[in-house]
Amino acid sequence: MSAMRVPRESDRPADGTVQEAGGKHVLRFERRLGHPIDRVWKALTDPQEISGWLGSAEIDLLEGGRVTLRWLNPIGPEEIAKYRIDIPEGLAGEQPVHRGTITQLDPPRVLECDLENFGELRWELSEEGPGSVLTFTHSLPAVEDHMVAQVLAGWHFHLDALEGVLAGRRIDWPNWLIERWAEHRGRYAAVDRGGSH
Repeated sequence: MSAMRVPRESDRPADGTVQEAGGKHVLRFERRLGHPIDRVWKALTDPQEISGWLGSAEIDLLEGGRVTLRWLNPIGPEEIAKYRIDIPEGLAGEQPVHRGTITQLDPPRVLECDLENFGELRWELSEEGPGSVLTFTHSLPAVEDHMVAQVLAGWHFHLDALEGVLAGRRIDWPNWLIERWAEHRGRYAAVDRGGSH
Protein backbone atom coordinates (compact mmCIF):
# COMPACT_ATOMS: atom_id res chain seq x y z
CA MET A 1 0.00 0.00 0.00
CA SER A 2 1.61 3.27 -1.05
CA ALA A 3 0.59 6.60 0.43
CA MET A 4 -0.82 9.18 -1.95
CA ARG A 5 -1.33 11.83 0.67
CA VAL A 6 0.77 12.30 3.77
CA PRO A 7 -1.08 14.26 6.46
CA ARG A 8 0.80 17.22 7.90
CA GLU A 9 0.40 18.95 11.24
CA SER A 10 -0.88 22.02 9.40
CA ASP A 11 -3.67 20.04 7.73
CA ARG A 12 -7.20 20.73 8.88
CA PRO A 13 -8.21 17.92 11.25
CA ALA A 14 -11.42 17.29 9.28
CA ASP A 15 -9.56 16.78 5.99
CA GLY A 16 -9.60 13.43 4.26
CA THR A 17 -6.55 11.39 3.29
CA VAL A 18 -5.92 9.05 0.36
CA GLN A 19 -3.94 5.84 -0.04
CA GLU A 20 -3.61 3.48 -2.98
CA ALA A 21 -4.44 -0.15 -2.27
CA GLY A 22 -5.22 -2.98 -4.65
CA GLY A 23 -5.66 -0.67 -7.62
CA LYS A 24 -8.13 1.53 -5.73
CA HIS A 25 -7.97 4.89 -4.03
CA VAL A 26 -8.95 4.56 -0.38
CA LEU A 27 -10.31 7.87 0.91
CA ARG A 28 -10.49 8.21 4.70
CA PHE A 29 -12.06 10.80 6.99
CA GLU A 30 -12.17 10.85 10.77
CA ARG A 31 -14.60 13.19 12.50
CA ARG A 32 -15.02 13.73 16.23
CA LEU A 33 -18.68 14.39 16.88
CA GLY A 34 -20.26 15.83 20.01
CA HIS A 35 -23.16 13.38 19.78
CA PRO A 36 -23.62 9.84 21.12
CA ILE A 37 -23.30 6.86 18.79
CA ASP A 38 -27.05 6.17 18.69
CA ARG A 39 -27.77 9.70 17.48
CA VAL A 40 -25.10 9.53 14.76
CA TRP A 41 -26.26 6.04 13.73
CA LYS A 42 -29.75 7.41 13.14
CA ALA A 43 -28.33 10.19 10.95
CA LEU A 44 -26.43 7.55 8.94
CA THR A 45 -29.30 5.10 8.47
CA ASP A 46 -32.65 6.94 8.62
CA PRO A 47 -33.67 8.08 5.11
CA GLN A 48 -35.29 11.24 6.53
CA GLU A 49 -32.02 12.18 8.21
CA ILE A 50 -29.86 11.14 5.25
CA SER A 51 -31.80 13.50 2.97
CA GLY A 52 -30.61 16.42 5.09
CA TRP A 53 -26.88 15.80 4.54
CA LEU A 54 -26.28 13.33 1.69
CA GLY A 55 -29.23 12.75 -0.60
CA SER A 56 -32.38 10.78 -1.12
CA ALA A 57 -31.94 7.24 0.22
CA GLU A 58 -33.73 3.95 0.14
CA ILE A 59 -32.17 1.45 2.55
CA ASP A 60 -33.12 -2.11 3.35
CA LEU A 61 -31.19 -2.07 6.65
CA LEU A 62 -29.93 -5.64 6.84
CA GLU A 63 -26.85 -7.41 5.60
CA GLY A 64 -27.39 -8.09 1.90
CA GLY A 65 -30.08 -5.38 1.80
CA ARG A 66 -30.39 -3.03 -1.15
CA VAL A 67 -29.29 0.63 -1.05
CA THR A 68 -30.18 3.41 -3.47
CA LEU A 69 -28.64 6.88 -3.11
CA ARG A 70 -29.69 9.82 -5.26
CA TRP A 71 -27.63 12.99 -4.92
CA LEU A 72 -29.84 16.03 -4.40
CA ASN A 73 -27.25 18.75 -5.02
CA PRO A 74 -28.08 19.87 -8.57
CA ILE A 75 -25.14 20.49 -10.89
CA GLY A 76 -26.20 21.88 -14.23
CA PRO A 77 -24.20 22.62 -17.39
CA GLU A 78 -23.37 26.14 -16.15
CA GLU A 79 -21.80 24.85 -12.92
CA ILE A 80 -19.98 22.08 -14.79
CA ALA A 81 -18.41 24.67 -17.11
CA LYS A 82 -17.76 27.32 -14.45
CA TYR A 83 -16.10 24.95 -11.97
CA ARG A 84 -14.61 22.59 -14.58
CA ILE A 85 -16.32 19.57 -13.04
CA ASP A 86 -15.51 16.20 -14.55
CA ILE A 87 -18.66 14.03 -14.54
CA PRO A 88 -17.84 10.33 -15.05
CA GLU A 89 -19.58 8.54 -17.88
CA GLY A 90 -22.92 7.15 -16.73
CA LEU A 91 -23.32 9.79 -14.02
CA ALA A 92 -24.30 12.73 -16.18
CA GLY A 93 -27.45 14.51 -15.13
CA GLU A 94 -28.39 16.74 -12.28
CA GLN A 95 -29.11 13.97 -9.77
CA PRO A 96 -26.86 10.90 -10.20
CA VAL A 97 -28.11 7.65 -8.67
CA HIS A 98 -25.99 4.91 -7.09
CA ARG A 99 -27.35 1.46 -6.30
CA GLY A 100 -25.73 -1.23 -4.23
CA THR A 101 -25.84 -3.71 -1.39
CA ILE A 102 -25.13 -3.59 2.34
CA THR A 103 -22.08 -5.83 2.81
CA GLN A 104 -21.61 -5.42 6.58
CA LEU A 105 -23.99 -4.27 9.30
CA ASP A 106 -23.27 -4.11 13.03
CA PRO A 107 -25.69 -1.57 14.57
CA PRO A 108 -24.87 0.97 15.85
CA ARG A 109 -21.17 0.68 15.00
CA VAL A 110 -20.58 -0.40 11.39
CA LEU A 111 -22.39 0.16 8.12
CA GLU A 112 -20.68 -0.86 4.90
CA CYS A 113 -22.14 -0.94 1.42
CA ASP A 114 -20.84 -1.59 -2.06
CA LEU A 115 -22.25 0.74 -4.70
CA GLU A 116 -22.13 -0.15 -8.39
CA ASN A 117 -19.56 1.98 -10.24
CA PHE A 118 -18.79 3.97 -7.07
CA GLY A 119 -17.01 1.54 -4.77
CA GLU A 120 -17.26 0.56 -1.14
CA LEU A 121 -18.47 3.00 1.52
CA ARG A 122 -17.81 2.20 5.20
CA TRP A 123 -18.94 4.12 8.28
CA GLU A 124 -17.51 3.05 11.65
CA LEU A 125 -18.53 4.60 14.97
CA SER A 126 -16.77 4.42 18.32
CA GLU A 127 -17.44 6.12 21.62
CA GLU A 128 -15.34 9.03 22.82
CA GLY A 129 -16.52 10.50 26.12
CA PRO A 130 -20.09 11.74 25.72
CA GLY A 131 -19.59 11.94 21.96
CA SER A 132 -18.35 9.64 19.22
CA VAL A 133 -15.76 9.26 16.48
CA LEU A 134 -16.87 8.58 12.92
CA THR A 135 -14.34 6.95 10.62
CA PHE A 136 -15.53 6.99 7.03
CA THR A 137 -13.72 5.25 4.18
CA HIS A 138 -14.52 5.13 0.48
CA SER A 139 -12.66 2.55 -1.60
CA LEU A 140 -12.96 4.28 -4.94
CA PRO A 141 -12.17 2.45 -8.18
CA ALA A 142 -8.91 3.79 -9.63
CA VAL A 143 -9.40 7.23 -11.18
CA GLU A 144 -7.18 10.17 -12.09
CA ASP A 145 -5.95 12.48 -9.31
CA HIS A 146 -8.27 15.34 -10.31
CA MET A 147 -11.22 12.99 -9.81
CA VAL A 148 -9.87 11.96 -6.40
CA ALA A 149 -9.82 15.66 -5.41
CA GLN A 150 -13.43 16.05 -6.59
CA VAL A 151 -14.61 13.04 -4.58
CA LEU A 152 -12.65 14.10 -1.47
CA ALA A 153 -14.25 17.55 -1.72
CA GLY A 154 -17.69 15.97 -2.10
CA TRP A 155 -17.31 13.82 1.00
CA HIS A 156 -15.83 16.74 2.93
CA PHE A 157 -18.90 18.80 2.05
CA HIS A 158 -21.33 15.99 2.93
CA LEU A 159 -19.62 15.15 6.24
CA ASP A 160 -19.75 18.84 7.19
CA ALA A 161 -23.46 18.66 6.33
CA LEU A 162 -23.81 15.56 8.52
CA GLU A 163 -22.48 17.59 11.44
CA GLY A 164 -25.10 20.22 10.56
CA VAL A 165 -27.91 17.64 10.65
CA LEU A 166 -26.70 16.46 14.06
CA ALA A 167 -26.97 20.09 15.20
CA GLY A 168 -30.51 20.40 13.77
CA ARG A 169 -29.74 21.98 10.37
CA ARG A 170 -30.54 20.50 6.95
CA ILE A 171 -29.05 21.38 3.57
CA ASP A 172 -31.32 23.43 1.33
CA TRP A 173 -30.39 21.39 -1.73
CA PRO A 174 -31.70 23.74 -4.47
CA ASN A 175 -29.46 26.43 -2.94
CA TRP A 176 -26.52 24.33 -1.83
CA LEU A 177 -23.17 26.10 -1.71
CA ILE A 178 -21.21 24.70 -4.63
CA GLU A 179 -18.61 27.38 -3.90
CA ARG A 180 -17.80 25.65 -0.61
CA TRP A 181 -17.32 22.36 -2.46
CA ALA A 182 -15.06 24.16 -4.98
CA GLU A 183 -12.92 25.56 -2.14
CA HIS A 184 -12.43 22.07 -0.73
CA ARG A 185 -11.59 20.68 -4.17
CA GLY A 186 -9.00 23.41 -4.71
CA ARG A 187 -7.32 22.56 -1.42
CA TYR A 188 -7.30 18.81 -2.12
CA ALA A 189 -6.10 19.33 -5.70
CA ALA A 190 -3.14 21.36 -4.41
CA VAL A 191 -1.87 18.45 -2.30
CA ASP A 192 1.26 16.69 -3.55
CA ARG A 193 0.06 13.17 -4.36
CA GLY A 194 3.59 11.94 -4.91
CA GLY A 195 3.84 11.05 -1.21
CA SER A 196 6.26 13.82 -0.20
CA HIS A 197 5.89 17.35 1.13
